[in-house]
Amino acid sequence: MRLSTDWIGPFIPFMMAVLLLCTPRMALSLPSVQTLSDSDDDATVTLSLLIQAIPADAVSWCEFRIEVVDAAVPLTSGDSVSMWVYEDDFAGDDLVWTSSFTVTAAEVSGGLVDRTFDCSGMIEQDGAGSPEVYAEARVDKSACGFGCVIDAPMTPNADVTQITDDDAEHDDTSGEAVGIFPGITPGRVEGWRGGP
Repeated sequence: MRLSTDWIGPFIPFMMAVLLLCTPRMALSLPSVQTLSDSDDDATVTLSLLIQAIPADAVSWCEFRIEVVDAAVPLTSGDSVSMWVYEDDFAGDDLVWTSSFTVTAAEVSGGLVDRTFDCSGMIEQDGAGSPEVYAEARVDKSACGFGCVIDAPMTPNADVTQITDDDAEHDDTSGEAVGIFPGITPGRVEGWRGGP
């Protein structure tokens, strides 16, 4: 006796629809970017980062821009600029990224320092609530002299929403990833590597 397979044809679209509805959807688009800025005399810092991050994920996209003009105090070749990005905590902030450089002769002749850095790093889980990230810079101008106040802009805190991780990315910190179960929409960062 041979079984009929005629019933399978119309059943396939129904099964595909059920499969798609039961499979968790993955976010394939980038989260929105938030940008915060602060100026102090001749210096301006601008911090751009995604509004979402996975706690303790190895890489969270971040961009740091520093602008220093030759206005109140003139620029000199060799002036030093130090930069930091922190996650704000109640007791002791977590360092996300830091760098420094010296002003070049070309920047002095142009009367402007305008540099952008990739400040991507690990945003630690906050002790209470969501992570709050801020940027800070210090510009030491040799022409500033005694009694001169150093330019030290610092952005306000940027709230970063924590999202659920899954174990499909290659950069998961061990112990931080969780399995994907039906009905859970995971926070996927695989496509976020390069940022916006």
